[in-house]
Amino acid sequence: MSNEQDLIRVDVLELIQTDSIANLVKATKDGNLALGIVNGNLYVKDFNGLVFPAIRSEPIAAGATLAMTEEKHSGKTILFDTAAGSICTLPPSTGKGAIYRFAIKTKATTNSHIVKVENADDSFVGGVQTVSDDAGAAVKGYFAASGDDTLTLNRTTTGSVSNGEFVEVQDIEEGKYLVRGFTSSSGTEATPF
Repeated sequence: MSNEQDLIRVDVLELIQTDSIANLVKATKDGNLALGIVNGNLYVKDFNGLVFPAIRSEPIAAGATLAMTEEKHSGKTILFDTAAGSICTLPPSTGKGAIYRFAIKTKATTNSHIVKVENADDSFVGGVQTVSDDAGAAVKGYFAASGDDTLTLNRTTTGSVSNGEFVEVQDIEEGKYLVRGFTSSSGTEATPF
């Protein structure tokens, strides 16, 4: 190292393992830089107290179809980017905690945007909230039923009405993906599962 500014000093760098990003800020000394592992993901707390993911990546276009792998797509945002609809197939769940995010960049005008599992063993738990076009823009919620393995945003009643809608899917155990998300819908709203 060429000068003292290149040195990492232990008294200003903290390493933390926690289950909440909020704990990363609380547990560290003001003015220190911190690296934290939060539920298996690496975060940085800068000298000003701002917390952000340590690894940032460009979103990935789904195209018409996307066969996903944990290695290529975990921690990434997948963009539904085709007006003819995108079909994304998740890899088999393993329980390792991989997270896949889906966001609508281009509203489907034909077909649907779809997230589905690859095999007969995997299914969804969790739910999605949607803002309806009812008077007062009511928020409605839908939970996956036992055995549900496909999420369909059909351009109206189940979502893909607005750019920016998103769904996150997390591999929580072998055979189970946890789904959470926020969409908008029109007409007589229905479950996307």
